[in-house]
Amino acid sequence: MSRLQLTDQAVAAAKGKDRHLEVLWDTDLYGFGCRVSPEGPATYFVYYRTKSADRRVVKDIASAGAVSCEQARRIASDLIGRNAPRQFARRAVN
Repeated sequence: MSRLQLTDQAVAAAKGKDRHLEVLWDTDLYGFGCRVSPEGPATYFVYYRTKSADRRVVKDIASAGAVSCEQARRIASDLIGRNAPRQFARRAVN
């Protein structure tokens, strides 16, 4: 596992090692990453907690050949934002 700024070139240059997956984590967006296998295509994924923060979810976004890294990052950001726990309690207006 390594952390680097994910780009299309970085994903294309990465290779899985000896029948093992290599996981690349993005430095710009926490929870966004790419799995690279030696024989198959790379897959973008996002790792986040649900709104209630009681469950962790790993969701595949798309193959690296199907979407660009920037498109996958935007999708991951949207998923993380929709599932983020609320930071402020609602208050009644008096």
